[in-house]
Amino acid sequence: MATFADKFLQDIDELSDDEEQKQNEVSHGEGGDSEGGESEMMDEEDKEYERYHEREKKVEKLMAKGYQSKVRDNPALQLHIESLEASLRGQALPGGKYENLSQKEVAHELILSTNDYLKHIDNDILIVHKQLRDLYATKFSELESIILNPIDYAKAVQVIGNIQGDISKVVENLKWLPNSTIMSLTVSFSASTGRQLSEKEYLEVRTLSNEVITLDGNKQKMLNFLERRMTLIAPNVSAIVGTRVAAKLIASAGGIVELSRIPAGNI
Repeated sequence: MATFADKFLQDIDELSDDEEQKQNEVSHGEGGDSEGGESEMMDEEDKEYERYHEREKKVEKLMAKGYQSKVRDNPALQLHIESLEASLRGQALPGGKYENLSQKEVAHELILSTNDYLKHIDNDILIVHKQLRDLYATKFSELESIILNPIDYAKAVQVIGNIQGDISKVVENLKWLPNSTIMSLTVSFSASTGRQLSEKEYLEVRTLSNEVITLDGNKQKMLNFLERRMTLIAPNVSAIVGTRVAAKLIASAGGIVELSRIPAGNI
């Protein structure tokens, strides 16, 4: 049986300049009976709360360490995103970066730097989400216990904004949320004791919510790049562990050759 290292070495040997084939999407089967659906829904809610508590612990640790962002307001991030998009289009990278490297070498370097950005961007989303929650609590403190996901929270804040009185006028713009969430949100808002935000506070709320959404947008672009390029760099390993895990393994080891030298028991 081929070892994990063998698979990596095979990937190295098979690297070519051919355009990669798009992977077939895995279609999910339809759900079973209603009882099974309800059970799955409860399991997902439990997982969401677990993820929420994990994020809260991480935020506390980051803030305790005086975390300093490496991506917020960093022009290098935008340049990196432009480089990823240019690479996927088969165009020269902006600024002449990596101009003496082959297509495979360029993809390899971009994968390593992308993984580093992803680590920091996840931290930044958590920090900005925390700042947004603390500020918007003045208006609608109950919202953070109803919508736990940072991205969904930021989007909901943008929809609800600084509205007064009846929230039903904007509910139509929240249809991407589950009906149960919308119902909880509507009832809680009607009973909330929050106050109107000042113009300055509301401007900051808009800025922070926009930032969360923008950071997530950049994250999705980077994940898309990894998924499309990892099948070119390491097709066999990507098939075994998935494109994102394969990219993280390579980034952690410092390269595909370096990872192939690591004993399977240590991976």
